[in-house]
Amino acid sequence: MALVSGRPISFQMDLYTPLYVPRPTVVPELFASLRPVTYNGDLNETRLGLAKRAPSPAKSEATPLSRLAADGESFAKQSAGRQFAGEGRYERQNSLSDRMNLGGAGVSTMATATKLGDFFQYALDKPVSLPRQKSALLPIVNKDVEGTRVSIYNERTQAKFPLLGLKFKNTSGLHLSQGPITVFEGSNYAGDSRILDVEPNEERLLSYAVDLGTEVNAVPASDNGRVTMVKVVKGILQSTTKVRETKTYKIVNRNDAERLVLVEHPVRNDFHLTDDTSKPAETASDVYRFDVKVPAGKTATQAVTEERVVSQQVQLTNSNDDQIRFFLN
Repeated sequence: MALVSGRPISFQMDLYTPLYVPRPTVVPELFASLRPVTYNGDLNETRLGLAKRAPSPAKSEATPLSRLAADGESFAKQSAGRQFAGEGRYERQNSLSDRMNLGGAGVSTMATATKLGDFFQYALDKPVSLPRQKSALLPIVNKDVEGTRVSIYNERTQAKFPLLGLKFKNTSGLHLSQGPITVFEGSNYAGDSRILDVEPNEERLLSYAVDLGTEVNAVPASDNGRVTMVKVVKGILQSTTKVRETKTYKIVNRNDAERLVLVEHPVRNDFHLTDDTSKPAETASDVYRFDVKVPAGKTATQAVTEERVVSQQVQLTNSNDDQIRFFLN
């Protein structure tokens, strides 16, 4: 038995019970036939946009996850029942120094994938014998994908510590269905994660444990305020108020290795980033992501400044004396 210190994210998921999606009953509407509709083409569209996606390059700067596992780094494998990498064989070991075969060397792919429009079909090439009332995990895809180790900080998820994670690119050439992922550090269990559907050549983040060696403190600036400009044109008072807010993320790395921290800052539709804020590495639908490299035993900061402009117009001809005094002030 081995005792490991840490806080891995772990959960249970039912992979045996079939999922049935009910189909609603639709009654066709009765109405007169419509005239055929014609649509104009996009003026910005080119023939290159209609071409097929070019194949991914054979080499990349990122490291395959199987190589990361061999080097003692993180290795992510999804349950085969969710159409990801097949499970490696667990062999008997005489000592704790022996490593498990997580590269899937003893597992062969049993299916071939075919793209049908926007869908992928996985056809089993070998017969499967399944006893009554039993289940089985079948290796659908067994390929390496490129990945980089990162720490992901989101104040709304965990206010003090970032989460250990991986940023991987689906270089398998196949569509990967959503489902659970198990992450190993060498031969040791590191945590569980879950991921949504991933298209070929798409990059995605996953997190599997709390990074206790890295601490983040998000501090709003004390000089957050507003600047108001007022002018009067032909009896119309026009006021423009610029609200400015700054938040500084202070990151302390107590690990013995450099950390690449992805700081997630929420996207607010009424605010926009100022020019003095560094450009985010990624912009998702709900967050900005800033890359911050923190050397071992060092501290780094990331400041994010946002502005919001509020405009207002007031007609002075109908204003009383008290309102005029307020505007003068």
